[in-house]
Amino acid sequence: MNLFTLVNEGKEMKVEAGPLLWILIFAWIVVMALRFHQASSRMRVSKVKVKFPFDIGEVELEVDERERQAAWSLYIELMTRISTQPLEPGSGSDKVALNSLYALYGTSRELLKSAPPATQGENLSFGEVAIKMLNGSLRAFLAKWHIQLEGDQLPSAQHEVFRTELAALQRDLRLTADNLAILAKRS
Repeated sequence: MNLFTLVNEGKEMKVEAGPLLWILIFAWIVVMALRFHQASSRMRVSKVKVKFPFDIGEVELEVDERERQAAWSLYIELMTRISTQPLEPGSGSDKVALNSLYALYGTSRELLKSAPPATQGENLSFGEVAIKMLNGSLRAFLAKWHIQLEGDQLPSAQHEVFRTELAALQRDLRLTADNLAILAKRS
């Protein structure tokens, strides 16, 4: 297969595009179309009004495709951990619950690295909301209870207080997860 073919037409020589050149041109067009589609989907921004806990309140966010994907990923993390799931009295381990909440930090940091920084003016971004979630009630809760943990369970006097405070934190994280789902579904 040649890029070009020389054709002898009597006294003149003519250069014609060979089949390989046509394949390369077609491949280039496909690649450029895919790049354009990816760029346009990243640039597509939706405005969404939601109400978050953690001293954020009702905000209007502008989210693009990468932020929608990051919001969906954080939603999955929140909804499949003790952060939003009930922990019935007499069941589960306080240590496992605390470790599950702590693991949200590593996951959230990775998601924050994938989401673009806020550049939309005065509106908050997904990243700022996630950081406020981590540095707000979640950090205070973990700082308070990790230091008091001995073994798998807290002492019984503290255990009930821990579970009550965990339930309050779970309500805030459930509301956060619900709003992340709203962000993720906007297109």
